[in-house]
Amino acid sequence: MAMGNWMSNEFTRDLVTKRHLVIFGAQFWRPYIHVRDAAEVFRLVLAAPLECVAGQVFNAGDSSQNYQKGQLVEMIRAQLDFETQVEQVERQEDPRDYRVSFDKVRKHLAFSASRTVEDGIREVRTAIEDGLFTDVDDARYRN
Repeated sequence: MAMGNWMSNEFTRDLVTKRHLVIFGAQFWRPYIHVRDAAEVFRLVLAAPLECVAGQVFNAGDSSQNYQKGQLVEMIRAQLDFETQVEQVERQEDPRDYRVSFDKVRKHLAFSASRTVEDGIREVRTAIEDGLFTDVDDARYRN
């Protein structure tokens, strides 16, 4: 339903249901991909000639969907029509700070993302507001 990076789903969940979020290291970058786009990359790999993909590693995503965690929070808040509280905890070190290039998957598999982070946020928000989840904190909805 939503992005490949669980963080966006959890941030959306917390801002929609609790109207409060604690964010660690807002300045750190993360790549995001919608789960349907991730599935499309798998389909493209499986359909590709073996000599094109054998032994290859592809970053699945789109460079336009690399965001800082703080930017992600603001994207979520922009879709809400109520006030939220965000606490930022400063972190200067995070081994998971990364911006990823997706040139290889675009060049070799002609992949281009069809959905954005905003699309995923909207889907998660709508699913929560429509009551599609009986317990949004249930472990089955987490990685």
